[in-house]
Amino acid sequence: MKRVWLWLGFVVLYAGVVHAQYPSITRPVGAGEVDLMSVPYLVDGGNTISNVFQSAAPNTTIYVWDTSIQVWQGCTKTSKGWTAGADKELLRGEGFFVQSWTDQQFFLSGGIPGSPAAIPVDSESMVLAYPFPVDVLWTNTELSKLLPACSTVSFWSRAEGSWARNYLKAPAAKGGGWGEEAAAYRIPAGDGFVVRQPPGSPAFLWIQTNIAWPN
Repeated sequence: MKRVWLWLGFVVLYAGVVHAQYPSITRPVGAGEVDLMSVPYLVDGGNTISNVFQSAAPNTTIYVWDTSIQVWQGCTKTSKGWTAGADKELLRGEGFFVQSWTDQQFFLSGGIPGSPAAIPVDSESMVLAYPFPVDVLWTNTELSKLLPACSTVSFWSRAEGSWARNYLKAPAAKGGGWGEEAAAYRIPAGDGFVVRQPPGSPAFLWIQTNIAWPN
């Protein structure tokens, strides 16, 4: 397997902004595979697509969900560089798809912004991510508690190339909550996921304090 190592770099630690270094994250993406991931680090040089994935193999495409028009927006690495859209900043707590036509291994590392994180949830459908580089149980996240009844969360399987796990937050009339299977689901560090709220749900701010690893 050809390995392309994407070193996301180490940042200078500014007092009160960046906390201690966390273990790195390795994300292998095989030829023809699609991965739903995130970058829970501050990257030296900025968190734009072109900087974060500067060492990506040609024909790698990054798809970011545009909440304003509810569509995927993509940009591709070519032999001459990135197509339009690669200056988009990958935000804290944002998930995105990586499509590769070459076996690659993305090695993610960097500094961590301070805790807590504050992430606006202001759209019916959003592609989000736990904003710290650690594994976490879904129902340990504040987001799982803040989402209204009848919301869903979907987790992507890179190996299967499909939405392998989809969970519904039951209405109060049916007991409420996410159910046992969702409560046992552990989100791997660096994973993204999709949340969908019922139409007309109000916007809210997801404030997440880092949960000590492991949890």
